[in-house]
Amino acid sequence: MVGWNSWSMGESKQCAGTAIYSPGGFDGGCVSTNKFFQQLLHTDSEYYPEFKTSSSFAFVQAVVNLGFRFNFTKHQGLEVGVRIPTINTPGYVSKGAFLEHNIVKVELNDSLTFRRDIAAFIDYVISF
Repeated sequence: MVGWNSWSMGESKQCAGTAIYSPGGFDGGCVSTNKFFQQLLHTDSEYYPEFKTSSSFAFVQAVVNLGFRFNFTKHQGLEVGVRIPTINTPGYVSKGAFLEHNIVKVELNDSLTFRRDIAAFIDYVISF
């Protein structure tokens, strides 16, 4: 099966309404996950324009769906099974290279990926 997934980091328990601590260079203190990655993309584009940087917490997903369906009557049933996602969701990706003091070439290949390993389900089905 093919679908779409998205990730939400939730809120931090230490800073009400936020999720990531952003030290120094950004606003300082706690910021939301989305704001943190927006600031990171802005910093990368300003100071490291040779990097190809992207951030997205939604991605297409291919899922293997395994399970059983038990019909109680002609129009009622129960499904039990597991869904196994096959693709990692690239949350943040930064690739590129730059010269440090015109001497040392530094190559960067950073990524933050998300993946749900498995999801179990039980569904009550009514068919017409």
